[in-house]
Amino acid sequence: MGPPGPAVVFPRVSPAPPLEAPPSPVSPPVAAPRSAAPPTALERVFGLDTRSLGAFRVGLGVLVLGDLADRARDLDLYYADSGLLPRALVAAELGDTARFSLHLGTGNPLLVRALFAVHALAALALALGFRTRLATWATWILTVSLQVRSWSLLHGGDTLLRLLLFWGLFLPLGARLSLDQLLDPPPSPAPRRVLSVGTAALLLQLTAMYWFALALRTAPGWWSGEALALALELDSLVRPAGRALLAARPLLGPLTHATLALELFGSIAVLSPWATRSVRRLVVPLFLLLHLGILLVFEIGIFPWAAMVAWIALLPGAELPAPPARATARASRAANVLAASALAYVLVWNVAELERSPLARVLGARFAFPGELLMLRQRWNLFTPEPPRSDGWMVAPGALADGTELDLLRPGRPGSWTRPVALAAEYPSARAWMYASRVRESAPTRAVFIAWLCRSWNEGHDGARRLTGVEVWTVTEDTLPGGGKSAPRRARVGGAACEGTPPTPGSGS
Repeated sequence: MGPPGPAVVFPRVSPAPPLEAPPSPVSPPVAAPRSAAPPTALERVFGLDTRSLGAFRVGLGVLVLGDLADRARDLDLYYADSGLLPRALVAAELGDTARFSLHLGTGNPLLVRALFAVHALAALALALGFRTRLATWATWILTVSLQVRSWSLLHGGDTLLRLLLFWGLFLPLGARLSLDQLLDPPPSPAPRRVLSVGTAALLLQLTAMYWFALALRTAPGWWSGEALALALELDSLVRPAGRALLAARPLLGPLTHATLALELFGSIAVLSPWATRSVRRLVVPLFLLLHLGILLVFEIGIFPWAAMVAWIALLPGAELPAPPARATARASRAANVLAASALAYVLVWNVAELERSPLARVLGARFAFPGELLMLRQRWNLFTPEPPRSDGWMVAPGALADGTELDLLRPGRPGSWTRPVALAAEYPSARAWMYASRVRESAPTRAVFIAWLCRSWNEGHDGARRLTGVEVWTVTEDTLPGGGKSAPRRARVGGAACEGTPPTPGSGS
């Protein structure tokens, strides 16, 4: 055998990597999402779920549409120069106050209807989330304009509605549940939460409403537990459910104190940085139930609806996996500066509106100018310092040329001083109740009202059935201690002749 040949050395081969399927042209590979950092205390307290803001936006749009539908029933009565609130009267009562209103530009019913239609289209776009930013601006501007036109008929619900629309200008209301998102999807998923001065302002505006309302309830009726019973004695504002609740008088004291406790401690609890989601899951439904109860019991306009819509924005939402983008978005510096300035302004304004507050005198008219112009002014004085202890109705006896006397507020029925069977039915809306209050308190409003009564009757009657004069009387009942009503008392608040004829209706006998 020959000598052995050179040794053959085989190189060490690393194991081959496993084969991978080529990327699909339809579904390209996606990087694993970054895990979102846990929210900070600031994000937990003042951050809002974008899905809740989407629901809040839908509620706002529907609320504005409902308000417009309610107002449209009396469009010729309150928004045309031929009605009860001609522009000259509104302008005279506004005086030099800085207010802007497109609706004060016309008293023609057709043009007013056109403004209502544009307003409704803007509110519909807001509800649907179509061109959301533009729709929010348009709805806010037109709502403020309409409220200035009818400012003497406004109540707390109108105030809350326009403020919610104002703070909505600083919020991403179209980020979720919107046509904007459907028609033009963003390149990355919308953030789950948003944190900005705007979100903080909406939250603080809502809670401040309860704080300052409580601060204005200085009369003993609230703290003794009598307030709810006093409010339920106001037959002109109470629904049938309220009359049924009044029959359970022993429950009204505890219900009064429970309401105060929820408004105070509940509005503080939603600001808790600890167990924020759990607290809000308890507190938000309680406030929704509170305002639903108010809605069922009292006829006070859109306030309960507006409050429920506001609380929807605070719903914590269900926990979802963090999207690839940051879980919490933030607003621009400019938006935060504007929102912070407006928030500081309204908080100072609320303090200035408190009883015996020196701020109103110190700040003066210059401070009031932006609040009047933007309609940021607010005073949460429903049933403050306690619910009224008197209630009543109006009678407008008119004399015809043939000597017949009739009550012009109840056409088709003879004049009568008898108490109406259903006092609330005398006021077909909360604005009708507000207008009746203005007639009692304001001589210019009363003069326009009497002239309108004369004109409305005489347009359809002549000769012996022509109206010669009108008087306006109030009939008042006081709530007695422990419940019940005092004997009614009458008071003449005004009267005038129609077309120069001396008024001849009876003097209340």
